[in-house]
Amino acid sequence: ALVHNDLRLTWKEVADRSRDLAKAMLANGICKGENVALWLPNHPAWLIHWLAAVRIGAVVVPINTRYKPSEAAYILSKSEAVTLVIEKQFGDIDFTESFKAICPDWDGKKSAKMPNLRNVILLDGEEEGMQAFEEFADQAERVSDVDLAVATAKLRTDDIIIIVFTS
Repeated sequence: ALVHNDLRLTWKEVADRSRDLAKAMLANGICKGENVALWLPNHPAWLIHWLAAVRIGAVVVPINTRYKPSEAAYILSKSEAVTLVIEKQFGDIDFTESFKAICPDWDGKKSAKMPNLRNVILLDGEEEGMQAFEEFADQAERVSDVDLAVATAKLRTDDIIIIVFTS
């Protein structure tokens, strides 16, 4: 199903990973109709996050990895994203520093500048005020398969699954 450098995932592995991540999203308070911003490069984590969000009816808001902090801030604000997923660095861009420029008042739970934002997930490493992906993902244990099925049963064919900002 997915090939990226040395990583090879079968359809079952993609389904299992996205199911577990969907459970983690539910456990961390992400609900149907809420926006999850992905400021990530084009790699498997992006796809797994999108599939997980779709499973629970959350809406993915992709942010171009080449956007400057002001451009990303505009998208985060306009989309009213409740969660932002980033990795520490991609190429010459330090996303943790970019986020700090966007939300200098972020205390790990809230920001006056981005009042809807509740979660900032860092895929790789640790950074004060950001939740490590492993900690976020470990919460999946709190959500049963039945709970996930209940969330999935609320989905409709006309639900929004992605909001793409263009220039």
